[in-house]
Amino acid sequence: MSNEKKSTYGLPQEVKFCKKCVISNQRPSSTIEFKSSKGELKKVINFNDEGICSACVYHDEKETNIDWQEREKKLEELLSKFRSKDGSYDVVVPGSGGKDSAFTAHVLKEKFGMNPLTVTWAPHLYTDIGQKNFHNWMHVGGLDNLLYTPNGVLHREMTKNAFHNLLHPFQPFIIGQRIIGPSIAKKFGVKLVFYGENQAEYGNAIEENSNPLMNYDFFSTKGIQDMLFGGVPLSDYLESGLLHHIFRGQSFSKPTNIAIALTSGVPSDSDTGVNQYNGGTLQELPSGLNGVDTGYRRLSLGDPSTIGNDRWTYDPDEHAQGSGLIKNSVQLLFDEGDGSSALVDWGWVSGIAIVDSGEWGTGNLLMHAALDNPRIIYAGDTVKFDMSTLQISFK
Repeated sequence: MSNEKKSTYGLPQEVKFCKKCVISNQRPSSTIEFKSSKGELKKVINFNDEGICSACVYHDEKETNIDWQEREKKLEELLSKFRSKDGSYDVVVPGSGGKDSAFTAHVLKEKFGMNPLTVTWAPHLYTDIGQKNFHNWMHVGGLDNLLYTPNGVLHREMTKNAFHNLLHPFQPFIIGQRIIGPSIAKKFGVKLVFYGENQAEYGNAIEENSNPLMNYDFFSTKGIQDMLFGGVPLSDYLESGLLHHIFRGQSFSKPTNIAIALTSGVPSDSDTGVNQYNGGTLQELPSGLNGVDTGYRRLSLGDPSTIGNDRWTYDPDEHAQGSGLIKNSVQLLFDEGDGSSALVDWGWVSGIAIVDSGEWGTGNLLMHAALDNPRIIYAGDTVKFDMSTLQISFK
């Protein structure tokens, strides 16, 4: 039997400790949390040649090498560009009411005359002191706050996966707290967001301090299909929601509209209902091409609660055998009213996507499949699924 030690969770195999503060190199650096995957190598706190961590190095540097008067002058110049003159919110400060966010919001309000709106992503569990600090932020600090409390069932699922896959149960909270700032700022029309934590003071590369702007990659992405939560793709959480509904009695909000989208490529689990024209990856046919109406629209099937039994049928004998198969009981016709869907050549149609939105390019992907007989659709063609030719089942 081999006695060789193996590192886990992507952390360094050799454990080191800072000679000043004794923090270990097993502490991951701040990263783009929703891109963290199981088994990847983690970026960790840096140590210099003398065995001193980057947090200690920066602590010494800020005491001797920074002109704080010049920094304050630049801060005032920045704030003067955004300061409200009518009492409306002019800066958003995400935080929990701990030392970093509380100090930041206090200084912005009391010293620089800003009118901050504080926003908080609720933790899964509050500690007594954490909850006291949070309330003091508003009732002692005199600040407005918006508290967002996420779905508890989903939050627990994400936390469990983050622990098992990444050894990082705090990850769902970090993602929420980081993203909620720009999200709320956009809703209120506020163009300035201040975060209290300086990541270099917690071990990130000191070079990050050369630019006071936070990297946009921390809270933005091209599409939700690129996001991982606890190392798990978002689509798996949708499946998880259905399983919890069936086996554990948890609530599941079923779609109020079902629609069929046609795709040039075959959809995959990593896609959503958002197509490539709207920032997603679903290769949906264009509804407009160079300003010309193609005639393509999603085929909306309406609310399954009211008309589902009129559109779909099943064979009781097949269900008794466990197939779980349902079929379209009527012809499904992509028809814009003129007898022909395609006003121009659509090109290859290779797959279909069943989504929860009849609006082109939006929604959530529910199911997908490759067509048994892909074909080119030319101008004047009508696309249809004859009765019982669209068959759906879980595999």
